[in-house]
Amino acid sequence: MIRTLLTVLFLLGSPFRAFAAETVRYDFINQGKLEGGQTVEYRDDGSVGVDFHFNDRGRGPKIREEFALDADGLLGATTITGHSYLGAKVNERYTRDAKGVRWTNGVDDATRPERVDAWYVSMGGTPEGYAAMARAALRRDDRTLPLLPSGKLSVRKVKSIQVPVGEGRQNATLYAVHGLGLTPGALWLTDELRYIGFASSWSSMVLKGWDAAIPMLKAESEAFDQAYYRDLSKQATRPAPALLRVHNVRVLDVVAGKLGEPTEVWVKDGRFIAASAKAGDGDNGSDVESIDARGAVMMPGLWDMHSHLFDDSAVMNIAGGVTSVRDLGNSKVELDDLVKRIGEGAMAGPNVYRAALLDAESPFRAPTGLIVKTLEEALVKIDEVASQDYIQLKLYSSVPPEWVPTLVKRAHQRGLRVSGHIPAFMTAESAVRAGFDEIQHINMVFLNFLAGKTDDTRTPLRFTLVGDKAGALDLESQPVQDFLALLKEKQTVVDPTLGIFVSMFSHEKGQPNPSIASIADHFPLTVQRSQRSPEMDINDDNREAYRRSAAALVRMTKLLYDHGIPLVAGTDDLAGFALHRELELYVEAGIPVADVLRIATVNAAKIVGAGDHKGQVKPGFDADWILIEGNPLEDIGASRKVLQVMKGDRLYDPGTIYRGLSIKPFTSARAVSASAGDPRP
Repeated sequence: MIRTLLTVLFLLGSPFRAFAAETVRYDFINQGKLEGGQTVEYRDDGSVGVDFHFNDRGRGPKIREEFALDADGLLGATTITGHSYLGAKVNERYTRDAKGVRWTNGVDDATRPERVDAWYVSMGGTPEGYAAMARAALRRDDRTLPLLPSGKLSVRKVKSIQVPVGEGRQNATLYAVHGLGLTPGALWLTDELRYIGFASSWSSMVLKGWDAAIPMLKAESEAFDQAYYRDLSKQATRPAPALLRVHNVRVLDVVAGKLGEPTEVWVKDGRFIAASAKAGDGDNGSDVESIDARGAVMMPGLWDMHSHLFDDSAVMNIAGGVTSVRDLGNSKVELDDLVKRIGEGAMAGPNVYRAALLDAESPFRAPTGLIVKTLEEALVKIDEVASQDYIQLKLYSSVPPEWVPTLVKRAHQRGLRVSGHIPAFMTAESAVRAGFDEIQHINMVFLNFLAGKTDDTRTPLRFTLVGDKAGALDLESQPVQDFLALLKEKQTVVDPTLGIFVSMFSHEKGQPNPSIASIADHFPLTVQRSQRSPEMDINDDNREAYRRSAAALVRMTKLLYDHGIPLVAGTDDLAGFALHRELELYVEAGIPVADVLRIATVNAAKIVGAGDHKGQVKPGFDADWILIEGNPLEDIGASRKVLQVMKGDRLYDPGTIYRGLSIKPFTSARAVSASAGDPRP
């Protein structure tokens, strides 16, 4: 088909050629290993063929893209086929000719009779296709480019550096690309505008032979991101006064599950104090600030107990009222740096409680964390993290089952809790009996009954097996009841991350992602559109099974609650947004709202060992609080409507953060007011 389209382009005028005929290759590198890449073939007729793929623990996309530019330098035709990261089929076509523009992608197929001056944004294209779009914008005087179906792209130069390539050095220029996501994207190009690649702490892809440039590209990319979130944080943050009075406020007592009458709350040096004590002796009244909450509800800040924290998620958590997170796997160096910047006030971000992620070397190892080859090496790593700022050890899927009892024993001896994925070829029951304090992900609970002795759950089988069979599992059967009894006896915590699995098994192409469906209209149109393309291949053969399985996961979560098994609310998903969806699903499952709010506040604080000073609006506790519109006891969705956040010695304005991310705020712009001076009678 691409050749036929090219014939049409020649009739309209010679196609635009970006580069001479040649083949250019890229290496995709994950944890120092070659795990895929991109091959770009520039042809004499002006067309371009791209193959892009990578492997990430047995997952990864495989995309074939064919495209050509027309005489205007715009995208004239493209075909994109293959599958997404988790296997959803990709089949996309677009043409621009004298008759207009037409595209099919299964999400927003359209035909427009006019030959619009715009570039079609693909749903499942390759990095080279993305670079071609940015190049088209750079060739215009104003460096902007109208987009189809909607929006506008703009590209600006950030800086040029010289990086090591082979025996010499090459110029690499960083461009900021605006208009496709919530924040600007970083794009590296050569002087000839050839795509160089990307570099991050989790994975990188660069032109073949440019491996030595990765550290510099990574450092500059991270500095670019940090600068954006630093500036946004500065706009949204102000120091809290030494003494703060919040009046005309209704306090949600999460322990009692009751909402109080209008009152006043006093905060001194970042801690709640008794109203009767007010400022105490010797305070200077000029240092007092008074906030009129105008009847808003104050409750403890929320906790996301399954996070992997980066600059973007730090800021978005604060905007969503998440004042504390548990990080379950990250680069220590980079997390140290982020936590330091949050503590210094250079970044808006939550309190961070850390778990060390440990996995064994294998083709399916974790993409970050502590990767070991022997049991002895693993024990040394446990001793190391126990002497650092970690409260927990998280084991991953490639850890040999025979190691688990020894690892758990050492971790407990060193004062660490133990949680994780259930290692492949091991049952959840065996892991619990070996001493697991917590299980990550609801699918791991189901695999206890669904996975056979030879099923390799390091692979995507841990998703597809649950999608295929969870709905048929009898949740009232004796094996299920026995396992629930074991979890109750051991008080093993379960971290369901229910939202990602309900979305995984129910999100069909063309429909909004269930995780953000109720709030999709708050996001930019380009983001809304991207959220209508699923990752899993849901088709006529598996649709009904997947639907039943999604429902079974929700029912199992309620069974865990009914049996007195501790739950934590974690996401492993879009920070600051996914937690609210997680809480909504718990309520939909039938868990009382008051208990859901306890799970996300005081119970979480207790589990990480901070229950004596966090998780409640109570004298002597840290003043990590949020003001929200509405009563979450009546509508759990009200927890999204965060007016103001306090954490530590800083106050944050969520509306400013959302506007900086091109997101429509969830509340009115001025719902609280502040005044200086002594408010005491």
